[in-house]
Amino acid sequence: LADWPVVSTPMPPEGPYVLFFGRITESKGMRTIAAIAQQMPETTFLLVGHGDPTPWTSLAGNVQARPAVMGLGRGPLLGNASALIAPSCFIEPFCGAAVEAQLCGTPVVTSAFGAFWETVEDGVTGYRCNSLADYVGALRRAPKLDRAVVAERARRLYSLEAVGAQYDRIFRNIADQGGGRVV
Repeated sequence: LADWPVVSTPMPPEGPYVLFFGRITESKGMRTIAAIAQQMPETTFLLVGHGDPTPWTSLAGNVQARPAVMGLGRGPLLGNASALIAPSCFIEPFCGAAVEAQLCGTPVVTSAFGAFWETVEDGVTGYRCNSLADYVGALRRAPKLDRAVVAERARRLYSLEAVGAQYDRIFRNIADQGGGRVV
């Protein structure tokens, strides 16, 4: 968990930002981010990941892009965001970036389907949205969420220890059903 520092009051040197962290592609909701950015010109939207950000940065002056960040640089980037945005246009099977952000205490604002029904507790660890107005309102409310609560829930459900215990139970169950033993 040391890789995911909880940032109680983000104060990045470049100022507050809403972060998109992942593949920069239309299916991940880039059109939605550009439309939100146009309605929130006072907010910086930072796209970080692989892919061509040009079509999206050209639509709104407050959308910036950076290359993908790997390793230990991920935690501070995620932790210092005022919110992570994940407006996927497809049914996300998990969205690791949303969970990683929450491990740092950063609330997430997502689409209202797919894995987000499990990984985001609406109004507690972030917001699940259906419309452009939902996203704008959620991004304005997200910084008021309790970052310690966001991090606690993520660590309880998605830390290596929590997930390791789940895998252990599953493998033991499989072995029991097959007549084998797990040592």
